[in-house]
Amino acid sequence: MKTSTKGKELIKNFETYRNVVYDDGFGNPTVGWGHKVEPSDDLKLGDSITKSRAEKFFSEDIAEAESYVNRLPKIARLKQCEFDAIVSLVFNVGPAPVTDKDNDLYKALNKDTFIEAEIVKGFTYTSGRNEGLVKRRNVELNMFFDAYEEMVKIYITMSERDKVTTQISVTAQLTVQGSNVSVRDYCDTAAGDILEKLSTGDKVTAINRIIINDEPWFYLEGKGWIHGNYVQGWVKDYNDNNRWWYVKKDYQYPVAVWENINGADYCFGKDGYLFVYCYIRSEDGDTYYWVNDDGVWIESENTPNPDRNKYRVVENYATENAYRG
Repeated sequence: MKTSTKGKELIKNFETYRNVVYDDGFGNPTVGWGHKVEPSDDLKLGDSITKSRAEKFFSEDIAEAESYVNRLPKIARLKQCEFDAIVSLVFNVGPAPVTDKDNDLYKALNKDTFIEAEIVKGFTYTSGRNEGLVKRRNVELNMFFDAYEEMVKIYITMSERDKVTTQISVTAQLTVQGSNVSVRDYCDTAAGDILEKLSTGDKVTAINRIIINDEPWFYLEGKGWIHGNYVQGWVKDYNDNNRWWYVKKDYQYPVAVWENINGADYCFGKDGYLFVYCYIRSEDGDTYYWVNDDGVWIESENTPNPDRNKYRVVENYATENAYRG
């Protein structure tokens, strides 16, 4: 038997596509759709491959998984949906479920009649806490029983978790704060697979951010998701305001305060965004400070009488939003 198009799509959706060889977190160089690099591939960490080569690897890996499943003594009675589900499992965990006679699934598949509870047990993830793999096993189980609508519902819950809140496009040049900081394939410390590790001082570029279950995440261009607690730098949100703000370690950011950053003075409103191109009243009330287009205080432009018809004048930065929507 061969895997159906639906089965292949399911596996590809689970296996994040990467065109650059990375460490899967267990010391295995990996590329494409979960392909473990072999010596004959002549690839090392950091090497890139074409999409066509990734497709070739995927076809070879699928064929290998199929070859194990096709050795089952009772293979002839498998429906297409059952075969696809088992191939997905083998693709992910290796051949043991269909080659190890002590494996729960192997025993269930080789009985004269399938017993649902035993099949369920065979697809149950039991190796610790990994919500991503728990959900993957559930999706495969529903595919096995041809419960396609339920399978789609479970899969969407997993793959579109970032819709719990809206992603915001950003421009952010960030510096990593911390050692062995994980970059994951999606924004979940329990379920996201580790793609690589970063250390203090590493420079990264983020293009999206999101809050999931009260935890902040940034999406690094060409890499994956990094937790917001382990970065520092300027962030520009491209939502309804296109405003800058500054994130520090532990996802702290200045709010309603003046802050010196890299030798320059900036003022942030109560919304956490940066005041730009405006006058800001001093705390003693005698002077108005000028901040330019970059938000930098230009002391030489201070004045007691700003032109209120031409410029925005902030009377109390602690109670005003930098963004006025």
